This record gives sequence, C-alpha cells and structure tokens, in this order.
Amino acid sequence: MQYETTDWRTRAVKYLHRYTRAMRDVIERFVELFWDQDATDEENLMASSITKASWKPLMPTDMNRYEQITYKGHNINIYYDDNPENPREWSNLGTFYTAHRHYRPEKDFDSHFDFEEVCDGRPGNLRESFLRNYIALNLYLYDHSGQSISPTPFSCRWNSGWFGIVAVSIEQVKKEYDWKVLTQSRRKKIEEYLQTEIDTYNEYLHGEVYGFQITPEDDDTGILDSCWGFFGNDGLDQLKSECRAFIDDKIIEDNRARLRLFCPELPFPEFALSTN
Repeated sequence: MQYETTDWRTRAVKYLHRYTRAMRDVIERFVELFWDQDATDEENLMASSITKASWKPLMPTDMNRYEQITYKGHNINIYYDDNPENPREWSNLGTFYTAHRHYRPEKDFDSHFDFEEVCDGRPGNLRESFLRNYIALNLYLYDHSGQSISPTPFSCRWNSGWFGIVAVSIEQVKKEYDWKVLTQSRRKKIEEYLQTEIDTYNEYLHGEVYGFQITPEDDDTGILDSCWGFFGNDGLDQLKSECRAFIDDKIIEDNRARLRLFCPELPFPEFALSTN
C-alpha cells in the first residue's frame, strides 16, 4: 500500500509501530481509517473512535511470539522485536571500519585508514605499530542466507572473509576513562568491551532481539506493561527478571489498594498498637 508522504502520516506510522509492533501495512491502514492529523499522537490514542476492537489487529500475534511465561496470574508474552534499533547507531566506544563494496554498517575503512598501515600485508594481521595507537579487533563477515560477524575467521572460506576492524584510539580511551596510563589490564578491558559490541551487532543481524507484554492470564489484550529492545540471551534474562519484578510489585500494590478500600486507616494510627 502506497501513500503520499506527509509529516503527520510518517509521524503516526512511526508512533504506532513503536507502541504496537504491528506489521507496517496494518499500521498504515489503521492510520488511513482512524488518525486525526490535527490531533496529537496521545489524543489519537485516547480518542473514542479508536476502540479496543480496532486495536486488536495491531497486537503481536503468536506468529512472532518467542515464549509465553505464566507467573502469578499473569502472562509474560515475549516476542521477537521486528523493528529493533541498529546498535551501531548507539553511542558506542568503538567504531566499525569495514571494507565491503555493498555492505557498510558504520564507516568505510579505506576512507579512514591505509590498509598497509593497519595490516602487515594480509587482512587480519594487525601491525604492532597500529596497535600502539589503537585498540582494535578484527571483523570477519559470513554472508550466506543471512549474515554473521565475528572477531575470528569463519570455517567457510567461500562465503566469508575479512570485513574490517572495530577500533578506538588510545587517546580517546584515556579521555573517556580519565586514564593517564593504559596498562595491559585496561587494554584487555577495552578489548572485552569491543567484543561485546561485536556480539550485540551479531545478535541484531540474527534477529535475536526481543520485547514483552505483560497481561492478565485470562486476557492477552489487557496490556499492563511492555518494552522492547532486549538483545540476546542476556537481554532475555534481564527481560524476564524485570517482568517478574513488575508483577510482584503490582500484586503488592493491588493488595495495599484492597486494604485501603476495606480497612481505612485509623485517624490516630499510634493508638492501633496500644495494649491498654
């Protein structure tokens, strides 16, 4: 479905995609039918014309659900995040400098470095002289029915090869961490950080990014909380922990609310503990 691009429609589509994770064509149809371009995003969501039935097609479906966990009368529905942020657009310590004619996740290697100054004639063999000024890890790309990156070569030489480097200057590291001296342990710490950046981008390439919706166990349309952008297995562990904590806190607050309703506070609570 094609539309003439306008500021309000683009804004509406982005807004709904962020908050519903629905397919883009469904969102565009919804905007065409219900969206008031003169109202704010929030006013549109609250408008009486947007009923629960209208929103039902925009809910994530079982087709992209990764897992459902039942916990204390609630469902934790975990979905694949269909529109995750590109982690190379974050404020990262390292920068990807890649040498590929068709694929460039961040910056072009040849525009920033001379190959002979970085490598000793063979891709991946980083010169000691280069490493005196930079902390860097190699990037290798596997490109066949999907993409993967790694700091070490892949076994398949036909569909993989040296992709470039992820690097940060030692001068920038010292400034970032307020270090006067870069010790070996500190260099190792930064290399581990760069490895984490590689792992996160690899999870992005694999679609290993998740979000959740918490609902009552008997009503998957009654969303109590939701959030997106959890990367990899560590992100899944964090997601599940946060969801359980939210449900625990909600149960405590609901119990307090019932106590306040049926057992109003005494006007002089200090007398409640009196044994006289």
